[in-house]
Amino acid sequence: MNHHTGAEGHLYAIRFSSGTVKVGLSRDVPQRIATHVSTAAIHDVTAECIWVSEPVDRLEEREQDLLTFCAARWEVAAGGEYFRRADLAEIVRQANGMGVPTRELRGPLAWAPPPGGLSTRAQTLRTAIEKALESHTYAIFTPGCTRIYAPAPAPGNPRWKPVLQALQGADQWGSTNTTGVPEIWAEIHDEVSA
Repeated sequence: MNHHTGAEGHLYAIRFSSGTVKVGLSRDVPQRIATHVSTAAIHDVTAECIWVSEPVDRLEEREQDLLTFCAARWEVAAGGEYFRRADLAEIVRQANGMGVPTRELRGPLAWAPPPGGLSTRAQTLRTAIEKALESHTYAIFTPGCTRIYAPAPAPGNPRWKPVLQALQGADQWGSTNTTGVPEIWAEIHDEVSA
C-alpha cells in the first residue's frame, strides 16, 4: 500500500482481464494507472475498466474504508489491494456512497466519461496511432486532457515513421519506460467532445 500524507489525491480501481480488481490511491493518476497497465501487459493481462474519483481529502482513510469493504466481500489476491472476481460496479457504488464522487469511468460499465466520449480530434489521433502500430492503445482522461498510450516499436522498426507522422496530430507527445516496457504517449488538451 502506498502511504501519502497531506494534499488531496484520487482513489482509483482497475478491473483487469484476469478478473482481479486493483484498488488504490494516487496523486498522479495517469502515471500510476499507466504503470499498472504496462505491468499487467507483461503477463498478457489488459485493463478492461478504470474508475477514478474526483480529488478527495482524507485520502488514506477513504482508501482504507474502500479496501476494508472489498476485503469483506472478495478474496484478497495480493498486498491487500487486489481482489479476485470483485465487482467493479459495486466498488464504484460504495465509493460514491462514501462521498467519493466519480471523475471518470472507462470501460464496459454504465458510464462512459468524458461526457460524449472521445473528442473527434482525440479519436482521430487514437485511430492513427493504432493503424500505424497495428496495435491497441489505451487512454487516460483528466479534466481538459486525453492521454493515449501505446507500446513503443523497437529501435529501427519501420513502424516508427508512420507512428511519428500520427503523433504530429497531438498537442504533446513523448515516451515512458517506467516499468521496463517502453510506451509512447500523446495528449490532446482542452478537448471538447463532438
